[in-house]
Amino acid sequence: MIPPDYETALNALNDQQEGLVLIRGERGIGKTTALRYVAEHSTQPTIWVTINPEEMALPLSGILSITHASNNDELRAFGDRLWDERDTVSYFDAARELRSLLHKFTPYPAVLIIDDIDLIDHLSAQILGALSGRLVGTRISIVASLSPGTEPSPLSHVSMIDLHPLEYANIARIIEPLLSPDFTESTLPAVTMASEGNPATALELLAHNWARMAQGRQFVTLPLRSGPITRARITQQLARLSPLALEVLNYLSTARTVAIGELLQVLPDTEAAIDALTATALVLRLGDDLSLTGYAARSVVYWSIPSETRVEMHAALAAASTPGSAMFVWHSSFGRSSPTSSLDLLDSAITLIDAPLARFPYDLIERAVMLGLPDPEAASRLLVISYALVRRGQFSLAHHYLSLTATMTMSAQERMRSMNLKVQSEHLTRQVLHDTAALEVLAQYGHEDPDEAAALRAYLVLYRTTRWELREAHELAVELREALARGFKEPTGIVLAVLAHLDVFNSDPERVTTPEPARDPVTGSTAGSTATFSAGTERERETLMLRGRYLTYNEQYAEARDIFERLIAFPDPLWAGAARILIAENERQSGNYFGMFEMVKLMMTSNLTPALYRPTRTLLEAEYWREQGDQKKSVQLREELFTRHLGRQNPSLSIRHSAYRGARYLHRGALDVALQLLTPAYAASREVGSPPLTRLDADMVEVLVRVGDLSEAQRVTEELARHMERSTSRWGELALLRCRALVAEGPESITLFDQLLAEITPSDNPYEHARTLTAFAARVESLGNSRRARRLNLTASALYRDLGLPAWADILDAASPPTPTRHPATPEVELTPEETRIADMVVRGMRNYEIATECRMSSRSVEARLTVLYRKLGIRSRGEVSAALRRLQTPPAGTPQKTAD
Repeated sequence: MIPPDYETALNALNDQQEGLVLIRGERGIGKTTALRYVAEHSTQPTIWVTINPEEMALPLSGILSITHASNNDELRAFGDRLWDERDTVSYFDAARELRSLLHKFTPYPAVLIIDDIDLIDHLSAQILGALSGRLVGTRISIVASLSPGTEPSPLSHVSMIDLHPLEYANIARIIEPLLSPDFTESTLPAVTMASEGNPATALELLAHNWARMAQGRQFVTLPLRSGPITRARITQQLARLSPLALEVLNYLSTARTVAIGELLQVLPDTEAAIDALTATALVLRLGDDLSLTGYAARSVVYWSIPSETRVEMHAALAAASTPGSAMFVWHSSFGRSSPTSSLDLLDSAITLIDAPLARFPYDLIERAVMLGLPDPEAASRLLVISYALVRRGQFSLAHHYLSLTATMTMSAQERMRSMNLKVQSEHLTRQVLHDTAALEVLAQYGHEDPDEAAALRAYLVLYRTTRWELREAHELAVELREALARGFKEPTGIVLAVLAHLDVFNSDPERVTTPEPARDPVTGSTAGSTATFSAGTERERETLMLRGRYLTYNEQYAEARDIFERLIAFPDPLWAGAARILIAENERQSGNYFGMFEMVKLMMTSNLTPALYRPTRTLLEAEYWREQGDQKKSVQLREELFTRHLGRQNPSLSIRHSAYRGARYLHRGALDVALQLLTPAYAASREVGSPPLTRLDADMVEVLVRVGDLSEAQRVTEELARHMERSTSRWGELALLRCRALVAEGPESITLFDQLLAEITPSDNPYEHARTLTAFAARVESLGNSRRARRLNLTASALYRDLGLPAWADILDAASPPTPTRHPATPEVELTPEETRIADMVVRGMRNYEIATECRMSSRSVEARLTVLYRKLGIRSRGEVSAALRRLQTPPAGTPQKTAD
C-alpha cells in the first residue's frame, strides 16, 4: 500500500512546481520512509544528505553537509570556503553561487534529499530559503523532512506536505507478524486503536505492554501504558503547567472526550486554564467537547493519577453527565459494577458504532469485556457490533468480538448468524473458506431457522464460486436449491443473486445437460435487462454488488462498471472498497488494462479498507508493478501472495497469475518458460471447468503449436469446442476460432486467421484482439512472410499501447524494425478500414480530438493509430498523408502482382 502523501510528494517533485518541498509529520509517522519512496521512484538521480544533530549550533554546518554529499571536488571546495568565511558570508550571495554550482556539477538533473532538515543551523536554512525560489525550472529539486512545530523560520514560505496517520488495518499489518500465539485476541485491536495511525507508536506500545498482553487474558487495561521514551517527553511538557491546568488534564484523561459543560460543573472557574491548554496544543476543542491531544498524552496523565483519585474523578463526571448517556455509562462503570453495567456499555457502544471514525465505542466494549460479559445476554449485542464492524471494514475487531461469543450460550439463529459473520469476515480479508465448521452448524441448527440457514449456504456457495471452486459450489447449491424447493419462505435477494452468479459460469457441462437460463440476480429477468435497482439497505447493496459481478462474468462489462461506480459513491468503506477492486477485475476481464492499472494505483494510494480482499489486491499490485517495469517489487508481491496469502490454495489466484505470466513469456518468445507456466495452470483450469472464466486455452494452444506438440494442441481445441457447445461466451467463441486457426496448416491457417480478424468488432476484447494479431504474425512469420508479420505486429503494438500494456508493444517494436522514414508507400502496404478512415479525416484537416469524437475513441487511441499509420506509409507528419495515400492508390508501372499468402 502506498500512502497517498508519498504520491503527493513525488508528484510535486516531478511537476517541478516547487524548488524545495518539505514533508512534515510526527515522530515515527514515516517521514524517512516517504523520502526513501521519493528517492526510489524519482525520475531523476538523487543525493541523500544527512544532518548531524550535534552540529546544529554551528553556522553553515548544514550547507557543508549538502556540498560534501555530492562527492564533487568543486562543490566541496565551495562548502569549505563558506565555512572559513562564515562570519561574513551573505546568505543571498551564497544561495546564488550554490545554485550555479549545483546546476553545473551535480548529476543533472538531480534531487537533493535532506532527512530532518529541522536540525539544520539557521544560516544554512537562510541560504536554502533563498535558494528554493531559484530552483524552479532548473530540474534540480530539494525534498526534506521535518517534525511539526520545528520549521526553521527562513523556510516558513516553503510548500508543506503533511503525512497523515495510517489506516488501522495498515498498522495491524505492521505489528501482526510480531505477535506470538500467547497474546490475547485483544492485543492487535488494542495496539492499533491506541497507535492513532503512527507505526512507531504502535511498536513502542507493543514493546512496553508485552508482558501484560502475553499472559493470554481475554482483556487489556485501557488506556495502554506508553513507553518510557514517550512518557519522558510528555512528562517534561507537563512539568511546565500550573496545578489548575494539571487538574483539568487529569479529568480529561478519564475518557476520550469530556463535554465542556460537564467539566465546568466539576471544575468551575477553569475557563482560562482550558483556553491556555488549547493554546499550547495539549488540548483539542471539538465543538462542545474537549480532548487530550493524542492517546499517549492521555495515557501518561491517566496512569500518573492514584487509583482512588481516578475512581473519585469518574464518579464526579458521572454525576455531571446526563443519565443514560454513553458518558454516564462509561464513568459509572468505574464505580459500583453490576452484571447489568456490562450490557449498558455494550448498548451504548451500539448506539455510537456507526459514527464516522468512531473510537470511543471500542473503549466501551473493552470495558464491558473487562467487567465480564453476562451469558447469554451479551452474545446478541456482540453479534450486532461485529456485523457493524464488518460493514465498516474493521475486520480484525470484528473477528476479535466474534471469538468472544464462541463459548457463550446462543440461540440457533445466533449460532448461524455468528458463523455467517465468521465466514464473511474470513473471506472478505484472507479469501479463505473453512466451511467444515459452517456445515456442522447448519446440520445442527439449520432446521430451526431456515431463512438464516439459506443465507449461510448462499454465502458458502458464493465464496466457493469466487475462488473458482465451482464443483464444490455446485454441490452446496444443490442443498440450497432443495431448501428453496421446500418453499419455507420467499427467498431473499441474496440467495437468488448467488444462484444466478453460479449459473452464469455453466462450469460443469458433463453434469448439466441443459443449463438453466442465466437470470438477472435482482430483477429475475434475463441477462441484459435495463431494470434499475435501489441500493438503500445493506442486503440490497450486497445484491447489487453481486449483480455487477454477474454482469462481469457474463461479459457485460459496461453495465457492470456502472453498478460498481454507483457502489463507490456510498460512504460505507466496505462497499466503496469492494467496488474499487471489482472495477479493477472488470477492466482486466474486459481487456482494458489501462483502466485496471489506474484503479490499482488509486487503491494503493488510498487508506480505504486495505485489508479487504488482500490476496486479490496483492495479485493486482504484482501485475501493476510488473508492467511498470519494477520487477523486484512484483516478485516481492508474488512471494507474499503465495506464502502469506496461500495463493496456491486459491484456484482463482494461482490460475490467473500463472496464465498472466505464461502469456507474457509467450509474447516474448520464451516458449519453454511459457509452457512450464501454462501447463499446470491449464490442468488446474480443467478442474474449474469454465474456459471463459480461466481464459488460457488459446495461449495454451499457441505455445503447444509453436513447440511442435500439435496433437496436444488439437486435444485442447477439441475440449474447448465441446464446452462452447453449451456456452454463449463471446470470448469463448473468438478463442475457439483462434485455436482452430492455430492448429490448421499452411494456407488454411491463414484463411482462418483472416476470417477471425474479420469477425472481431470494436466492442470485442482489445487484449484478445492484440493476442490474435501476434499469434497470426507468428504463424505468417513461420511461413516465410516476414513483411506481413511485421504489419500485423505494428497493428498489435498500437492496440497494446492503447489498452495500457506499453511494454508488450515495445517487445513487438523491437522485433519489427520500422519502415525507412523516407521510403515511399507501395501497393504492398495494407491499411485496415479504420486506418483508411482516420487517414481520410487527416487529409480533410481534422485534428486529433475531432477524429476521436467522430470515431468514438480517446485522443490517446487516435495518436496510437496515427503512429502505426505513419510507419506503414513511411512518413513522419500529417502533411505527408495525402501524398502517401495517392501513391498507395496508383502503383508505379511495373509493380509485380501481389501473391496470395
